[in-house]
Amino acid sequence: MRPTDCFTATDVANWLSSREVAKAQSYLDAVADLDISDSQISAKVQGTDAKPYRVAVTLSPNGRNFPTRITCSCPVGGYCKHVAAALLKTIDMRDHANRVTPAALEW
Repeated sequence: MRPTDCFTATDVANWLSSREVAKAQSYLDAVADLDISDSQISAKVQGTDAKPYRVAVTLSPNGRNFPTRITCSCPVGGYCKHVAAALLKTIDMRDHANRVTPAALEW
């Protein structure tokens, strides 16, 4: 299993703080160009600046499932609501990909 398939919202809160996760909830729709690979996540997150912030997260590939690198182009520089939003959006997309749509159940 890929490192990007394993982390949870609790993990995100442990990595960044529950405060950043709470602030990130209103930024989920601001996440764009989300790119998820085996151990990396990158995205653009529209914040208060005119240009979206660039977010990049690299997770440990050895299965220990923690970030080895977290960056954001915002003034905070990484451990921020923009990173939290990208990680939460990753979880949301991953969870939706594993669900069966109601229309498919009607076949």
